Amino acid sequence: MPRQIAAAMFDFDHTLGVDNKLEEEVLAALARAYGTTEPDVAQVRGVLERYRYEPVPLEVAIADGLRSWGCPPAALEEGVADFRQRCLALAPLRVRAMPGAEEMLRALEARGTPMGILSNGWTELQHLKAELVGFTGPVLASEEIDAWKPDRKAFATALTRFKMDAATTVYVGDNPRVDVAGAKAAGMLTAWADLENSRFPDDVEPPDLVIHRLPELPELIDQPPSTAG
Repeated sequence: MPRQIAAAMFDFDHTLGVDNKLEEEVLAALARAYGTTEPDVAQVRGVLERYRYEPVPLEVAIADGLRSWGCPPAALEEGVADFRQRCLALAPLRVRAMPGAEEMLRALEARGTPMGILSNGWTELQHLKAELVGFTGPVLASEEIDAWKPDRKAFATALTRFKMDAATTVYVGDNPRVDVAGAKAAGMLTAWADLENSRFPDDVEPPDLVIHRLPELPELIDQPPSTAG
């Protein structure tokens, strides 16, 4: 399909970087410290997914989780604040760039390609993660814009804030249903970051581009519109 790529927008987690289950481990530790019941991994992930993929504020999701694990009502506010503080304190020790991310970002910067990050999650942590992997462009988290991927409103808001045009901006992400389908619904070009040799779902419209290594992206952007991808 003919295309011209003028700007790049990125997901963060498992696309540009990983936090090595930072939030999972912090929340599990808080459940033990504040509650009377130790949750299993699925229960912890369920709480985290509420504010990552649903219009649920972090404070509500974390408080509901701690309450369900036996945290007394008087300690819920302290527990939520503790979650934020522990995550931010541990992030520099846990967040790592995905292989090739720094090389790709420097190559795009050298080409003058406008870049931005749109990531589901809470504001301070997602901004810090971007900083820790050396990303220097603008960053938006779902919490600060009150819109969560794959809702097209999230992508549309980011495009407006970053002053990018949907038709010439490629969204790069690892999640077919959240990143690829969501960006396509917003009229954007899409690049599936298949960095872990996964299988793309049959029931999701294919992406415009597929990359298996992040440094492939600048090369694809450089190709003429009639041959890219």
